Amino acid sequence: MKIKILILTALSIILLAGCSSTGDIKFINKTNHNVYITTDNKDITLQGNESYKLSIDTGKQFLFTDNTKKVKVGIDGETYCLENDNHFTYLNVEANKTISAYFNPSTASLKVINNSDKTIKTISFTQHFDNGDFSSSANILPNFLEPNETDYFRILPSSINNHFYYTFTIVFTDNTQINAGDQNNILEVDDQFLWEVN
Repeated sequence: MKIKILILTALSIILLAGCSSTGDIKFINKTNHNVYITTDNKDITLQGNESYKLSIDTGKQFLFTDNTKKVKVGIDGETYCLENDNHFTYLNVEANKTISAYFNPSTASLKVINNSDKTIKTISFTQHFDNGDFSSSANILPNFLEPNETDYFRILPSSINNHFYYTFTIVFTDNTQINAGDQNNILEVDDQFLWEVN
């Protein structure tokens, strides 16, 4: 009898003290290009059509309680962006449960890999429309792109109702420039123009 009481007492103490718990976030990249995630002091590069499950410590779980932790998640994709071009959101992670975050493509993009020995000063583009009109951008490069560096830029995709092709211009710090793209460079949602500069 005494042993039974001791066991029940021990169990009660364990239940009252609580035990650590975790919940999971499953990130699912539905684009064909990279999505970059920052959360819980962890940086994740999710390649195209890849998924990743991240466990989050939701703290101690007590009897009859439901642990939920609000997690800030930074998200930036090469052909995906959050609403209003935000770069982070919050997810509520529950203990012992998995929530899924899907990244569906929403834009086109330009990705520049600077394999040259020169520094890129500016990058710009021109949209060429079917009726002969065109629209040129200002510089879209926030900082100089040094040799062996890479950057990407989400850009408006072409569509049936807004059909156009892209040309791109790079200007180096020595003021020389190179161009890429032609009438075949029609970028729709989830298309990427990869420009390796040599």
